[in-house]
Amino acid sequence: MVCTEYPPMLGGLGRYTYNLTNHLKNHNIDISTVSNQAGNGTYTGLFPGNINNSDAFLRYCKTTRSQYCSFN
Repeated sequence: MVCTEYPPMLGGLGRYTYNLTNHLKNHNIDISTVSNQAGNGTYTGLFPGNINNSDAFLRYCKTTRSQYCSFN
């Protein structure tokens, strides 16, 4: 999941993402979150307006070797 707003940050989008993530984990789905540094996501570094947001995604991809990341 990717969400710039994630608990303990306040906001509906973060709360929704947190609840969805927990629901999926409760159904044995392996899931990670990439969030703002103020959030408690699995990986952090996103911020609206940050021109380096792609660096946070690249760190995530390199760390997890996610099947959804391409290094072409």
